[in-house]
Amino acid sequence: MVQSLALTGATGFVGSHLLRGLLKRRLQVSCLLRTPDKLLLNQGMEKLLADITCLEMLSKLEGKLRGCDTFIHLAAEINTKNIKQLYNVNVQGTLNLFKLAERAGIRRFIFISSANTHSNFKPSELPAREEMDPRPFMDYGKSKLEAEVELSALAKSSPMDLVILKPVQIYGPGNDDYIGSMVESFLQNKGLRGMPFMSSLIKTNPIFIEDVIEAIFISSDYPGRFKGERFFLAGPEITTSYRIAKEIANSLRENGLNLKIKLTEMMRVYAKDVVFLLKGKIRHWVYSGEKARKILGFTPKVGIRQGMSRTVKWILNEKKNFINQSA
Repeated sequence: MVQSLALTGATGFVGSHLLRGLLKRRLQVSCLLRTPDKLLLNQGMEKLLADITCLEMLSKLEGKLRGCDTFIHLAAEINTKNIKQLYNVNVQGTLNLFKLAERAGIRRFIFISSANTHSNFKPSELPAREEMDPRPFMDYGKSKLEAEVELSALAKSSPMDLVILKPVQIYGPGNDDYIGSMVESFLQNKGLRGMPFMSSLIKTNPIFIEDVIEAIFISSDYPGRFKGERFFLAGPEITTSYRIAKEIANSLRENGLNLKIKLTEMMRVYAKDVVFLLKGKIRHWVYSGEKARKILGFTPKVGIRQGMSRTVKWILNEKKNFINQSA
């Protein structure tokens, strides 16, 4: 059983959830942070100043990481406006950390990559599996794929284990980017008109944050050896953005807001889908979680209805708290 870990990305959406889970387990955690002041938690962990692209800074951390069992690398650059920085962080920074962990004698390196290394599938190709040829989505997916390939090459001759987890779109309390914009569209009475990527045909299986955290724990505790094994982390249900919007609307009604999706908005979505269908442009983002289930024993538990309900409730509470603090 793991007793101590090193972690990057602790101030992010997934990292903050993971850190709380690690501390709840009473594990010793060393957080590598570019801006330590951003991490509001102060008890139960060690904060280490680190720029993962700076070899000189990382070399000073080797002694502090000795004794750690596992290194979990979550930090990533998602801004695609600066392509050089994107690759520097997501590829070179990742390789720097792997080599640091190896020198520190760490047992296992867990790299949180992305399902965006595989994308835009035809219906006949579903669900996507880890062994399929990569089809990265945009530069972010390309950078994650390059990091995976380079890490796997290093792992072949390394005494350290390497596990690569590839979650589909992650949602849940703490992240209001995607779901939050849909909630805001309803609250502003824009409905589906304020959601440009709405479809009743394009399929995906997003995964709830708690399930992702559970998969990381399982990967950390797994007794076997891995040399670059890759696992998609997919949600238990295949859905569409249109169904997600309907679940959000239901959740808003459960929280006392009187709204419904207008028939004209629904027809607009259907019409757009028909056009895409006739042009052969329907592509899906559905991934198989079978490998993770068979090897890791990981099965996601939170479905779309429960997950959206909990996310919407968190978003509404955050908005209420913000209004109260501003009054």
